[in-house]
Amino acid sequence: MVNLTSAGTWRIPVEELIPVGPLTVKVKLPEGVAGKRLLLAVSGGTTPVSHQGGWAQFEVKSISDHEVAVLE
Repeated sequence: MVNLTSAGTWRIPVEELIPVGPLTVKVKLPEGVAGKRLLLAVSGGTTPVSHQGGWAQFEVKSISDHEVAVLE
């Protein structure tokens, strides 16, 4: 996920990062993927994942510039 809220997003260098969140993310899981564990690779945390009808849903509390969510 990439935060593009800064007025200077398309100009380098970006002088100000404006955090956004919380964000609710819903992902359709492919066959054979349980999606039981979620790692937020940039912030280094984990967050609970709920499941319903082949979808996984989780919340990202805040994103300053970017975040990578890894479902296992």
